[in-house]
Amino acid sequence: MEHLIYYYCTVCKKSSEAWQIENGSPVTGFNRIATEFMPFCLTDVMAFQSILFTAETGLRNDLGENPWSLRAHKLSMECLELLRAKMAEPNLVVSDAMIATVVNLAVSELLYIRNPMNFENHMTGLRQMVKLRGGLNKFDGILKEVLNWLFKLYSELSQRARHTHEEDKSFTIQKQRGFPAATSLDDWSSLSYETITGLSVKRPRTFFV
Repeated sequence: MEHLIYYYCTVCKKSSEAWQIENGSPVTGFNRIATEFMPFCLTDVMAFQSILFTAETGLRNDLGENPWSLRAHKLSMECLELLRAKMAEPNLVVSDAMIATVVNLAVSELLYIRNPMNFENHMTGLRQMVKLRGGLNKFDGILKEVLNWLFKLYSELSQRARHTHEEDKSFTIQKQRGFPAATSLDDWSSLSYETITGLSVKRPRTFFV
C-alpha cells in the first residue's frame, strides 16, 4: 500500500504541470495535488481507495502491464461499493469526498485503462453530482480547479471526437460506405499520455494541429 501512495505522489508534479495546477511547495518539490488534494482524500476511506486504485492502474500501465490487475479489480469493487452505498442513502448529500472519488476513477479510465465508455460514464455521473451541489461555483480550492481541468479536458476530447467523426463521415461518403451515427471518444485511446495531459486551456486546438 505504501508504494502506491509513493507512486501517486511522484506523478503529482508531472500531472499538475500538465493540468496547470501549480504553485507547489519549494521545500518538498510537490504541488497542490500532493499537498492539498491527496491529503484530503486520505481523510475519507472511499476517496483513499480511489487514490490507491488510480496509483495501481497507473503503476501497472507505466510498467507495461495490464492496468486491470487483481489488486485494481479489488480496489475498484470496494470503491464502487462504498460510493453506491453513499448514493443510496436517504436525503442524499453529495460530499467533496464523493466528488474526489469519481474524479480519481475518471482519471484512471482516461489516462491508464483507456476505456472511453467507462470514462464517459464517470463524467456523466460527475456532472450530475456537481449539479446536485449547485454547480461548479459552489466549489472552491483545489477541488474546483481539478473539476475545471477535467471538464475542460472532457470537452476538448469530445470536440476532437466530433471533428474526427465528421472527417471520417466525409471520407466514407466518398467511398459510399456506411458510418455509425453515434460519436464516441474511442479515437483518444491511441493518443499518448503526454498528448492527453498536455492539453491546456491556453491551447484549445492542440488536438487539431
